[in-house]
Amino acid sequence: MLRQLIRPLLKRLLIGIPSLVLLVVIIFFATTHLPGDALTQKLNAAENSSLDPIQNFRLRQIIRQQEGLDLPLFYFSIHGLGDCDTLQRIADESIREKANKINVISGHWTALEQAYVNCLIAEAFETKDSTRQQLTIKEAACYSACVAAKQPWKRYIPIIQFYADNQFHRFLFGNGKENKGYLRGDMGRSLRSGAKVSTRIFSSLKITLVLSLLSILLAYLFSIPLAVHTVLFPTSKRSKFLRLLQFVLAALPSFFVAALLLFLFANPDSFALFPSSGIAPANAQHFWQSIPYLILPIIAYGYTHLVFVTRTVQVKVKEALQMPFASFLRMNGVSEKQIAYRYALPLSFVPLLQLLAHAVPASIAGAVIIESIFSIPGMGTLLFEAIATHDYPIIIGIFTLVAFFTWLAYLISDLLAMILDRRLLEVSR
Repeated sequence: MLRQLIRPLLKRLLIGIPSLVLLVVIIFFATTHLPGDALTQKLNAAENSSLDPIQNFRLRQIIRQQEGLDLPLFYFSIHGLGDCDTLQRIADESIREKANKINVISGHWTALEQAYVNCLIAEAFETKDSTRQQLTIKEAACYSACVAAKQPWKRYIPIIQFYADNQFHRFLFGNGKENKGYLRGDMGRSLRSGAKVSTRIFSSLKITLVLSLLSILLAYLFSIPLAVHTVLFPTSKRSKFLRLLQFVLAALPSFFVAALLLFLFANPDSFALFPSSGIAPANAQHFWQSIPYLILPIIAYGYTHLVFVTRTVQVKVKEALQMPFASFLRMNGVSEKQIAYRYALPLSFVPLLQLLAHAVPASIAGAVIIESIFSIPGMGTLLFEAIATHDYPIIIGIFTLVAFFTWLAYLISDLLAMILDRRLLEVSR
């Protein structure tokens, strides 16, 4: 049996590993093109009031060089003959935008355009009004000279420029110093705090994984007997209530359920049965002390899994009970309950495995909202903060980790499904 699984396993590895690499590339370019400057907060904090504006500007340039943000993004770029490919070296975003605008208008990059950018830099950090007026006049003269000497046709002649040192190369292989690169397991450092990305992610991942796995486990434990009960006794009041509750929960978004749980069960004005935030008391020493903090988040995490698992088991068990083998078992005196649990329920294991593979990434994705509502310091909260502050090393690390867990979950579920159903093994060959 294990030998038969080698071929489909290798096939999925050959497809999955390049897909992960391609996904990492897409995530890298998507996050590096987020609006705003990723180092804005760090650069503002680094400014020293005892330094003049020009010195602070040079300090910003140094910090950008240390982070590698003054380098091109990729190994090559395709641009027009007259386009400037070194504008990323300018630290100030507004000046960078103006430099790009004059480059588009003039169609080339010469000493005139460089003089215009120098005027912009000097004017932006000049404090004397008289000097600023002179720089404004000089800036206007440089702008007019650039427009007068424009050659827009150069922008329509494509060229390919190659770069040995670039941001993506350093992202994969490091800078040869403190950063070893993604391929060696080094996710870099946070642009906001300077802490190692792997340390921050894995410290918050523990909390998210515990909540996700507990919610999925409890959802499966409760949904399977409830689903079988509604199939065996479809006309009972309990089954009618469970079906109604199932449809209602399927229509409610997770953020609404989380807020409703807080309002009903963690509200001092109604019922303060559970804590409203956090995962443990300040002086907690044992896991059982965290249980009251986990109940509401686990319910908010797991109710969607409960709905989908219940529906899947209901459909599969109902179909199985209508098959000829079920009629044969009834004729031999086997009870309906025994047929449902012993013979019909195992037929739903394969779709339940596939649903479980989808539940892992769905739980981590839903953690962004739920952890923010319950103030849980998990990976969802970390991702939300990283997106808000444009901390793209953390964003790339989290998305890559989620992609890896998703691929791993689907790989394991496919292999287990082949073990349970030999027909899938024959199809995959």
